[in-house]
Amino acid sequence: DVTAHQPRTFRDLERQTFTTIITLSPEAQHHAVELTRIMKADVEYWPTFDPSILPAAAGRRAIMREYRELRDDLTTRIKSRFLIGGG
Repeated sequence: DVTAHQPRTFRDLERQTFTTIITLSPEAQHHAVELTRIMKADVEYWPTFDPSILPAAAGRRAIMREYRELRDDLTTRIKSRFLIGGG
């Protein structure tokens, strides 16, 4: 549930430290690489499809299917990358 989640910008993160930064878009990848000039961190790029670019004409069902597929793919990647088990 991400109801209480508030997105943050890279500027918001400049005063924090990370060991790994995972980006999902080319723009985020560029910003993360720039951030590593002031912090030592590994940067991983996980290219993902952005369902928000689908036209409304694709239909709600198709759009929701793409969002669910993205969610499931990221869940699998995160569990695999960080050796997390369970649901």
